[in-house]
Amino acid sequence: MTRLGVVAEESGRGIQFADRVSTLIWGGTQNWHEGDHLARAAADAGLDLEDLDARALKDADRLEEVISKNEEDHSAAGHWGVPTCAFRGEPFFGQDRLDVLMWRLKENGLEER
Repeated sequence: MTRLGVVAEESGRGIQFADRVSTLIWGGTQNWHEGDHLARAAADAGLDLEDLDARALKDADRLEEVISKNEEDHSAAGHWGVPTCAFRGEPFFGQDRLDVLMWRLKENGLEER
């Protein structure tokens, strides 16, 4: 699943994929891992699960390096769980801190698209 997330991010649809899959997994869908649930979640995110799977298998070693680097960066930011975000060395841990992260990003020039 983590490799699929990296491939989705590299495809420019990482947030959308994470949103749809996390809603699927933690939103009460029974047997989310069976049938076409995951394929539909990927499609809702603008991705094709077969393509994601093929790329995740083909690039498994490289993707594991990306995941390891992300884990190192996460640890270096001083946190251990999710959701954790860091911006310019400042950690933002927990769902209730996302508004503070957005404020900080906007303070540094982030604009809505």
